Amino acid sequence: MTFIRHNELGATRAAVSELCLSTLNFGWTISPEEAWSFLDRFHASGGNFLLAAGLCPGLAHPLWTEEPEVGVGRWWRARKLRRDDLVLATKLVLSPSALAARGEIEGCLDASLRRLQTDHADVVVLDLPENTAAVSECVEVMDRLVRKGKVRHVAAGGVAAWHFSALATRAAGIAEWKVLSADYSLLDRSAERLLAGLMPPLPGFVAQSPLAGGSLAVREGRRPGSGQRRWHDLRAGREGPETREVRVALTAVAAECESTLAQVAIAWVLSNPAVSSVVLSALSLNQLTDAIGACSLDLSWSQLRRLDLASSLPLRSPAVAAG
Repeated sequence: MTFIRHNELGATRAAVSELCLSTLNFGWTISPEEAWSFLDRFHASGGNFLLAAGLCPGLAHPLWTEEPEVGVGRWWRARKLRRDDLVLATKLVLSPSALAARGEIEGCLDASLRRLQTDHADVVVLDLPENTAAVSECVEVMDRLVRKGKVRHVAAGGVAAWHFSALATRAAGIAEWKVLSADYSLLDRSAERLLAGLMPPLPGFVAQSPLAGGSLAVREGRRPGSGQRRWHDLRAGREGPETREVRVALTAVAAECESTLAQVAIAWVLSNPAVSSVVLSALSLNQLTDAIGACSLDLSWSQLRRLDLASSLPLRSPAVAAG
């Protein structure tokens, strides 16, 4: 049985499993009964990092339900687990209207904590639209929540959100933004540029979408199942010669390792020392077990090099570099 290793989450010093189980599918494509089987399997393999999602007022999403947080809260209480043995994270998706009233953000977090049956969140991933104003107000709110003990660590969700981290550093508040969460895969390596431009100490980096919405889990010429809703958007922006080249290299390495494409793709992400944890969003227990298997896959220097070359970042134009 593969055991999931643990890493430090950047300067937070929190010990998190190198895989983070996203519970966003709980109550949607995964029933509450099945959800507990996912959580049991993940925990038995050494996983301690769980990501749910709250929702602030002013933003409606047809796929959002309370079940992910409700399910996690009931599960860890029923299993009589020690709270300190888990790293519970929730994502707050904010909108400009939600920022208009400071109390709404705290109220949203309080509701999440009630559903999770805990008095604090270890990590809160704050995800705001790029055009959101009053960012400094948002930083002040999170600072207050950290002072109250409701939040341990604050993460910037997405590359654009890193502006909030820079602002928080200048503000010198209690809520230090030491964690970054962004998409990172063989088909999207833009986070590498972001990390390269930061001064040490580097933030804990939680890599999302390691399979690029499922497109790296299937062989060339096939497509992910209909349950993977991000496929259409990803396909529109990424299907081309570069994507096929990545899949060819991925397929070759997987054959050499006698592993699945998903395992190799996840192992490549884990090979980056800047990555503290990789977020998984499995639709079945078999997918979860397969992903966990990536933790025991050590790719050789030659294999990593071939995948790097197949997925290399395009050179930036002078205009982009100057900006």
